[in-house]
Amino acid sequence: MRKIIMFFLTIFFMVLGGVVQATRTAHGSERDDNRVLLVYDSQNTVEQGEKKIDTLQRMLAGMGLKVKTVKESEYQKGELNHSYQGVITMINWKQAPLDNPTFVKDRNQYDGVKLHIGEGLDRTEQKQLQVKLKTIYQQQFILSDDSSTEMLPFVERMDVLTGVSK
Repeated sequence: MRKIIMFFLTIFFMVLGGVVQATRTAHGSERDDNRVLLVYDSQNTVEQGEKKIDTLQRMLAGMGLKVKTVKESEYQKGELNHSYQGVITMINWKQAPLDNPTFVKDRNQYDGVKLHIGEGLDRTEQKQLQVKLKTIYQQQFILSDDSSTEMLPFVERMDVLTGVSK
């Protein structure tokens, strides 16, 4: 399971690196090309969520990014501003929905790179990404590339994105 999570995180950061590179020239001197705001819902220590946050912080730092990490409930109005290259919303515990309207409003108005990790992709984020959520049940998937394959654990329920542009 840990290998699967690391595989997905690796892919995620490769994509993030490309997006960050692509947006650097678009915003010029307004933004610090190395600053990212990471906003999480809960540490969820029962499921070792604090380790997921730490791993994400380390991976971002390894990419040369300066990460400011804020718990969603402690987010202050205007904290997400144009000095950040991007914002990452991390959902560690699906039972703890984002309930800070100030953060949600600021994130919706933010025009930099936005990433969402975990469940709870709200309708505004779906619209901004131009995707839809579809729930699938009782599935098992196989990840493959040119040289290897890996079977993922069986899932009872999973939300997947549809309509994702290439």
